[in-house]
Amino acid sequence: MGRTWNQFLLLFWKNWTLQSRKVILTIFEILIPLIFAALLLIIRSYVEFTQYESPIVYGSFSVDSLPSTLLPPNVTNSTLPPYYWKIAYAPRGKAADDIMDKVVESLTNDFPTLRPVQLEKAIGFDTEEELLAVMKLASSENILGGIIFKSGFPDNGEGIPANLTYSIRMRNSMRNMEKQSSFMTQWQTQSLFPFYQLPGPRNKDDMYGGVPGYYREGFLALQYAVDMAILRANGVTPNHVTLMQRYPYPPYFDDTYVAVLQTTLPDLIMVSLVLVALGIAKNVAYEKEKRLKEAMKMMGLANWVHWLAWFVKYFIYLTITISLMTLMFCVKVGNLHAAVVTHSDPSVIFVFLMLYAMVSIMYSFAASALFSKGILNGRNVIPSGN
Repeated sequence: MGRTWNQFLLLFWKNWTLQSRKVILTIFEILIPLIFAALLLIIRSYVEFTQYESPIVYGSFSVDSLPSTLLPPNVTNSTLPPYYWKIAYAPRGKAADDIMDKVVESLTNDFPTLRPVQLEKAIGFDTEEELLAVMKLASSENILGGIIFKSGFPDNGEGIPANLTYSIRMRNSMRNMEKQSSFMTQWQTQSLFPFYQLPGPRNKDDMYGGVPGYYREGFLALQYAVDMAILRANGVTPNHVTLMQRYPYPPYFDDTYVAVLQTTLPDLIMVSLVLVALGIAKNVAYEKEKRLKEAMKMMGLANWVHWLAWFVKYFIYLTITISLMTLMFCVKVGNLHAAVVTHSDPSVIFVFLMLYAMVSIMYSFAASALFSKGILNGRNVIPSGN
């Protein structure tokens, strides 16, 4: 055990002696992570945030009529209300016709001032394919959407099943679109959440829910009208008023800096340690290239002692850098009295960065085993930050 310990101390001294002869490289290996950390700290001092101490509560709204801004394409400035849409459905039959007549009735009235946008009539088709083929034509621009009854109707289309399912087919692009990005001009039904999310509620100032516009495009009004029509067709008379309301949002910090940091911090940490990782792989491979490792093994050096000496050397070396990075990440600066990671415990940040540093060391060890020349190895090893 004493011999092994002496071997370890000798190798440890040798590694630090080699490092001390590379003064400029050592300075850069320490300064580069600190420069990136300082850059984040400086940006933090200029980016303001807003603290919402009270929950955001939205008002309620009715969906018993089409939105007044959902105008058909044939409407001009000289056109007076009411403005009429058509609705398609399939398959047609006595029961389906009765349901759709009630849908048109519920979305039509004699007061165009109160409800300027209404349904004119329902157009029935035998199959869903026929309905979709017509809706794809340019002449179908005044068709708001299509109702597809999936369950089918018993008794040759005259009866209504106990569990009637249907789907609403709207136009693929928005008709009543506000100023939004082109990415959100479609329904994006394949996603449950936006691709890129910011802190706080989505569409904070829109009581109707915002994009993709289920209220604004008339989807909610159609769904509510069809549901009520099915109830009435089954002999049920609704005696209640249905209102919708967005879920309230709890108090939160509106800090765009955090959203940007979520995507940039892993890359910055990776770039900060790239130079150190390259040095590790290059130095280990250089000993292999010069046959120094084999010579030491012939003199009785255990293989694990060789790797342990390198690991401990760089572990201590990176501990200094990680400690300074943690300090710069957690110190609060400026009038905002905020840090790069304001609400994170410094000990957690330190442990996280140290684990990343340990993985980087071991990754560089693994990469050095694939090469036999130090210069070539140093050019080809880049640790992944993700």
